[in-house]
Amino acid sequence: MALQEKIDGMPLKDAAVLLGVTVSRISEIRSGKYPLFSLDKLVTLLAKAGYQVKFEIAAIH
Repeated sequence: MALQEKIDGMPLKDAAVLLGVTVSRISEIRSGKYPLFSLDKLVTLLAKAGYQVKFEIAAIH
């Protein structure tokens, strides 16, 4: 995921400061434990990492 790519290679503490979370949350991101995060939190983290998130809603026929 883009979030993992953004913090890859960064020291845990630096990544935590960038995203405004604890070091343990950075470890969870690096481990791919995304189900532990709400959609709102993931969108917020992506925005802090410099990404723009867009959603598309389409009817299923």
